[in-house]
Amino acid sequence: MFKFYCIIVLCTFISFTTSFTEEQKANISKVLSYHERDERFLGYKLIYIQDDRIAEVLLMNGVDPNFLEIDRTTPLIQAVRMGSLSRVELLLRNDGDPLIKDNSGVSALDYACKAEETSICDAMKLKMDN
Repeated sequence: MFKFYCIIVLCTFISFTTSFTEEQKANISKVLSYHERDERFLGYKLIYIQDDRIAEVLLMNGVDPNFLEIDRTTPLIQAVRMGSLSRVELLLRNDGDPLIKDNSGVSALDYACKAEETSICDAMKLKMDN
């Protein structure tokens, strides 16, 4: 529980010391205002938070990069769907698994290669080769 509150304080600090847009500040406020205070909540936020700096704070504080949403969507699958190379690279650096499949039987790697997201597909293949 203490760890969770430290993460919240750190996210709050980041929100006031860096230049976030009004939309990003609103997203941070949403995260901070929820009543649910557990690992599942933070994993869910890792999937849907838009700002990579907040995602990095969550990952640095132990949020699972392979968190599974109810439909088995992972943060990496969502990052591919958003077309966010920076988020994909962040998740891969933090042990995000590109081979976990969602309920449709499709992995983040599959989504990236099918969508012809060449740079994202290449980043995942490079991670798998190492």
